[in-house]
Amino acid sequence: MGKRARFHRLNGLTTLVIILSCGILIYLPWYSFPCSSSERMSKASEKLYCVTEPDKGVLYFAYHKDHKHAEHILMRARDSIDSIRRYNPCMNVTVATNVPLPLNNVRNTWGVDHVIPIADADILESPQDAYGRQWWTRALYLSKSPYFYTMQLDSDRTVCGDLSQVFQLLQDYDFLGVSAGILPAFDNGVMAWAKRPKIDALWEQWKEELSKTGRTLNDQPSLAKAFDALPDIRVGALSPTYQSKLIPAQGELWGQAKASRTLVLHGEAKIVAGGADYCQSINEDASRPRIFLKNFQDEYKVVFSQEECNEHLKNTCNFPEIDWDLDFLVMTRTKYIDSYR
Repeated sequence: MGKRARFHRLNGLTTLVIILSCGILIYLPWYSFPCSSSERMSKASEKLYCVTEPDKGVLYFAYHKDHKHAEHILMRARDSIDSIRRYNPCMNVTVATNVPLPLNNVRNTWGVDHVIPIADADILESPQDAYGRQWWTRALYLSKSPYFYTMQLDSDRTVCGDLSQVFQLLQDYDFLGVSAGILPAFDNGVMAWAKRPKIDALWEQWKEELSKTGRTLNDQPSLAKAFDALPDIRVGALSPTYQSKLIPAQGELWGQAKASRTLVLHGEAKIVAGGADYCQSINEDASRPRIFLKNFQDEYKVVFSQEECNEHLKNTCNFPEIDWDLDFLVMTRTKYIDSYR
């Protein structure tokens, strides 16, 4: 029986990999698998075969007053992490949660690098939200990210492509977000920032604004106001392809459905919101501007023109977000217009 030895470098450490007839035996101080664990290695251990960048990573939040509900959010986050691994196998991942989560376990099975424990005392319950969700807790813990360059994703985001360009953009920006569409603010399901003093000040200002508007209310207007209070922060708006949304049709049948808004995608969708894996469908023809539509029967369509969109959405495909000509990677954010007074 022959055997071969390979050496890989990971974060400055030399790792010996011995390939035996039964499979792979890997030695690392915190990461070891027996020969029978090949099915688990396919995702979590991919990071062993490349050089990671410890100053870059993705952050998830999974918390709720009800631990069972928090566990449900955590399982959605796990699906999202799996989608990261498909396109970004070397990406570092941190999870902030109030669910007891043994780090060794999630390292071995999820490929998670850090767990940030959230204290139950820091979790509020929102009477305004049907699911009791609130975002005050997230604002308290954003500064605890272990990375200098952080991308935070909601647990229902599916990653469909390479995210490295976002981290490159953070060389020139302090903060990157994606338009909330209906609101003149960012949708905080996708955010990225560099841990600079300006951002430390932003988190404090955001908490102050949240305290004014209500800690259990929508956090999008309060973040926008925090940006306006700190004009020196370099803020950019990412292309909608970094939060591609299925536009919900307000009706059962195509042709009779209406939409509250529309969103044109240019190029490959990098992140899809909604918790389902639509990557292949939404990117099947990424060479043309398109809108991804969905009705209440979970049927979806990709349309490539204003006329085709109107045909399916009962002539309601003409809202401000639609723009068949505007293609951009990032735009500098303009001053927030306060429409909440």
